[in-house]
Amino acid sequence: MPTIENKQDWWKAVDDHWDNLLSAINTFHPASTREDQIKGSMPSDLDLHITAAGAEVARRMISDQIKKNEKALASPGDRAIEAMEKRDWETLYRLFSNTWMGVPESLGAWSVPSFGALCDLCSEAWVFQDEVEEKGVDE
Repeated sequence: MPTIENKQDWWKAVDDHWDNLLSAINTFHPASTREDQIKGSMPSDLDLHITAAGAEVARRMISDQIKKNEKALASPGDRAIEAMEKRDWETLYRLFSNTWMGVPESLGAWSVPSFGALCDLCSEAWVFQDEVEEKGVDE
């Protein structure tokens, strides 16, 4: 995947990987329901056996908290579609980050379509730092 160096690169990565990102959100976001997961339609041959047991325990605790906090919200996939239509990077970033927390601690995660892009989009959200600074710390 090309390097993300600015907002345009970030949005291009979202656009280029959108179908897979939405599928990952529907499949792995901790607040996704079984109905959402069916929409996600990940490849059935994914091998996601746990390869980092300690990290998996922590991931499950965080994932459970995300699920609890987002219980009353619309489905993650629906929120992602709305955020994409509005080009709302903050909502997408939160959804991507929480989806990452829903992916098991497994080397097999790298076989999830566009998982690398998902990770890059999370780690490179710094490109929006100027917008965060404009809002100030009180919001």
